[in-house]
Amino acid sequence: MVSVCPAAVVEAPIERVWAVLTDSRNYGDWADANFTRINPPGPAAPGQVLEADTRELGITFRVRLRVEAADPAKHQVVFDVSLPFGIREKTTITATRIDQSSTRVQFG
Repeated sequence: MVSVCPAAVVEAPIERVWAVLTDSRNYGDWADANFTRINPPGPAAPGQVLEADTRELGITFRVRLRVEAADPAKHQVVFDVSLPFGIREKTTITATRIDQSSTRVQFG
């Protein structure tokens, strides 16, 4: 098993980061994918299913994400991700306040 958890510090308050992380309509703005379906529409919520296309080496791949949790108290969104070739992963994105104007975002 391989576990990689990239992280970055964002110069934005945690409230703004949380708003971006839960606005599923705009995931395509920061994810390397074209989201084609969001059901039900609206902010990230448990049970929501997102379908997207992504390209690599000139080939288009279909990706499916199901929101398992969107916890505003922990500033955490958890996805069950179905990738090509039968690959599945659980992805968690967590935002942690550093101070009033910066936030640590961790993906893993």
